Amino acid sequence: MENNQQPQGQQPYAQPEQPVYAQPQYEQQAQPQPQYDYTYAQYEPQPAPVSKKNGIISMILGIASLVGFESGILSLVCAIIGLVMSKKAAAAGDTSGFAKAGKITSTVGLILSIVAIAAIVIAVIVWIIVLLTAGGAAYSQGVFDEIFR
Repeated sequence: MENNQQPQGQQPYAQPEQPVYAQPQYEQQAQPQPQYDYTYAQYEPQPAPVSKKNGIISMILGIASLVGFESGILSLVCAIIGLVMSKKAAAAGDTSGFAKAGKITSTVGLILSIVAIAAIVIAVIVWIIVLLTAGGAAYSQGVFDEIFR
């Protein structure tokens, strides 16, 4: 017959006891702690954004002087104010396309306005000369007296 009995002191189906392993004790060496610099970087404040208002006004006045250059004086005034506004924009640091476009359109509008005013003055002078010469001939023939009777 077989021996079905367990040896004394052991649990059935238990694993045999094993020796306890312990980790060797190590001495901790004192390590120097890193020194941290807690100062914060000093940031300079950002400059205020440049206003594009003068550049936009300059461009609008320059376009107005181009569109109405045949009106003469009004276009001339728009062109001069547009140039002044573009210089103000440049002095304020505005390097946008609006300021450049305002300067260019105002300059071209100023030139066209001066040419238009010169053409109007020349046309008026020619008209006066034509009237005086035609009026003198008409007066000598007596037609002038008939018109103004």
